[in-house]
Amino acid sequence: MGEPVVRAALLLTALAACAHHDACGSEGTLAFDRCVGKAMDSVLVTEGTYAEIDDAGIRSYVAAVGMRLVRATGDHQDWTFRVVDEPGIAGEANVGTTVYVTRGALAQLRSEAELAGLLGHEIGHVVAGHGHDALIERTRELAVDTHDRDRDDEVQADELAVLLTSRAGYDPRAVETMLRALGAGDPPGEDRDVHPPWAQRLVRVRAFAMQMPAGGERGEAEYAAHMSGLVVGTDPRRVAALGSTIVLVKANLAIDLPRGSTLDVASGNAVAAVAGSGLIVKPITRALVKYMKPEHAADKLMLLRDGPHGGVVIAIVGSAPPSTLSMLHFRAPRADEIAKLQPRRFDPHEPRDLRPD
Repeated sequence: MGEPVVRAALLLTALAACAHHDACGSEGTLAFDRCVGKAMDSVLVTEGTYAEIDDAGIRSYVAAVGMRLVRATGDHQDWTFRVVDEPGIAGEANVGTTVYVTRGALAQLRSEAELAGLLGHEIGHVVAGHGHDALIERTRELAVDTHDRDRDDEVQADELAVLLTSRAGYDPRAVETMLRALGAGDPPGEDRDVHPPWAQRLVRVRAFAMQMPAGGERGEAEYAAHMSGLVVGTDPRRVAALGSTIVLVKANLAIDLPRGSTLDVASGNAVAAVAGSGLIVKPITRALVKYMKPEHAADKLMLLRDGPHGGVVIAIVGSAPPSTLSMLHFRAPRADEIAKLQPRRFDPHEPRDLRPD
């Protein structure tokens, strides 16, 4: 998750913040890593890049499983586990003790043990110091080929996932099924990133799991119960087009456009042509609203709205933005509109593809 350019900018921001905070460097490497990690996490969450899902029950459940694994490491630091509101499949750990998993990744799993395997892999990156090594390389601007080291890091994180799931009382064989579920979408024979070949990863974790004590919890029923409200795929409540109306259920906002307007939803934004002007409606986090300022110029008008579960940026660009604004009707979504925009929910019995050998 996250683009390289954006991540580099975040890293510079975090380093600058931590360099001016005496406490960050007073306790050695771990304290500095935590400081950088927390600074990056704060920016990522505030700007909405890693916005969390609304479901507090799912967030608490994932955090509880994560902390069970942390206790198995013997680590006593404060950890944060975030469920990112994205339909794509991804997991990540920052340089500190923050782990991110997308709701898209959770939708591919079928047991608590598989969740433990996913979180254990990311925790493994942290406890093995992989994030710290990457941080040092970036801050020193080392022009080295890190491809082989990155692949070694992934192999080590896989093995630590097996070890931690077993130590925490889960069935370590779930790490293999977790990898098969999350890797099912990658074409066989293609290695698109720093990860080792899938066949190699699957064989290694299977062999390592066979060395662990037999038994261990699977937790299929527990996982299904806690994930019953999980949104799968695109969430239409964020922004949708119903006829000539833009509906943002989470922000408790509907915008009726005048007759003759054209409307489309793409990349999470609503885009419309209204009386010669362009209209862009973008959902953002509530936290980001307070950092943005309305704009009013001859050719641009930007408004901000703050809803119960998110904010909205409304930008009008063109020859006469103020007059275009007067053509828009702002209101709360109607019950019938909300009923049409219910998302798909997690179904533990839905068939899933598994990565072949």
